[in-house]
Amino acid sequence: MANAFKVVSTDRGVQLSKPAMLARVQISVLARHVRDDEVTAAVLKKNKAQDGSGKFVKELMAGVFKDTIKAVSRIRSLHEKRTFKLPATGGGQIKGPRLIPSDMVEGYLSDIYAAIDEFDVCVERECCALRKYVAAEQLRLGSMFKAEDYPTKEDARAQFSASVHVDGMPTVESIEAGKFTADLRADAAEKQSEVASTVARQLIVQLLEHVGHAANQYTKREADGKTKLFPALRDNVDDLINNIIPKVGLEGDDDLVSLCDSVRKMLTHSTAEIQGGNLKALAATRKAAVSAAKKLGKEAKKRGITVNDYAAGQQSKVKSYF
Repeated sequence: MANAFKVVSTDRGVQLSKPAMLARVQISVLARHVRDDEVTAAVLKKNKAQDGSGKFVKELMAGVFKDTIKAVSRIRSLHEKRTFKLPATGGGQIKGPRLIPSDMVEGYLSDIYAAIDEFDVCVERECCALRKYVAAEQLRLGSMFKAEDYPTKEDARAQFSASVHVDGMPTVESIEAGKFTADLRADAAEKQSEVASTVARQLIVQLLEHVGHAANQYTKREADGKTKLFPALRDNVDDLINNIIPKVGLEGDDDLVSLCDSVRKMLTHSTAEIQGGNLKALAATRKAAVSAAKKLGKEAKKRGITVNDYAAGQQSKVKSYF
């Protein structure tokens, strides 16, 4: 597993033993909010309010660029699926760079570049239809419509962009000998220990989301006596367990290694096998998934993870395991 980073236990605590990379995506889209001073003045006057009490901002082209917005979501989804947040004290920011195992960089870039190509195609197509959208805006905005609020096709296209950047990340061992080596190494060791802990925490969050959702669906199908399942239920778990996590490495986190062993038991039977009407396979998979989800929920609580760590739409998948 050359060039991958691993979470290992050392005399300096849990560390990243090999170089990782820092990946970030930058996406710009068309500005679609414009302040309307005339409407603002009319509203303030109508309500007998003083100047500066508020402002009216128009949303231009609402519901437009739907395909482009979907393409943006795909880029961000791919980025977040293959990378890990840095801890706040280690430079982590909402839109800052994220950690990625070096062994995953090639596949990550291939997927991201394909998504960016799709984004560019959508932008080009929808910018070319801008004149049609602007005509519809006259009906939607009525007297608030102002032609000068809208960019030309060329100006609109220039506001859209998407790019990806991957850079190296220093490790404790990469710090060269020098006057302040001891202090630098100690500081780097502390930071990398926190990074390792943050990565492991995110893996548990993702595992519980996918395993919990699968357990819920398997339970429902078994109760109904039905075996029709979406392949993604198993595929998402399999991707984490057999692709992402092995490339991160977990030798220093025995609890997480044990959890992964529990999760693997629900992968014994394929989706095709279950959909073929094998109720015993469904029952065994459901039992293993529920057991793994309960263990993940218990470990999640130990690490300070709560239901609030999940997006609103994902909370229903995991709340019964906390």
